[in-house]
Amino acid sequence: MNKDIVSLDYKLRDNDRIVHQVHRRETPVIDSRIKVLYEDDEIVAVDKPSSMPVHEVGNFKYNTLMGIMKEEMGYKGLKCVHRLDKQTSGIVFLAKTDATANKFREALNSSD
Repeated sequence: MNKDIVSLDYKLRDNDRIVHQVHRRETPVIDSRIKVLYEDDEIVAVDKPSSMPVHEVGNFKYNTLMGIMKEEMGYKGLKCVHRLDKQTSGIVFLAKTDATANKFREALNSSD
């Protein structure tokens, strides 16, 4: 009975396929405008508004800093070198390569 809606008393048979749909409603962000403050060949610095998470979390998948930068602003493959909490606005640095991300993280973690 594949592709058919079945009753609650239907018994599964070999090769039956179960399919379901999930309708996801994502929480909107209050201010989705991301301002690019600086950009060069290695890094992008942006002003993240409050109410926007940096990465996918909870019921946020697309309304995130990384999601909007990729899908709406055309930045592919960015690496977040640090993050701010969802409620916090401020500057976030995004590296364009793994090497730059590692160099930036090492600089942030150094005690010198």
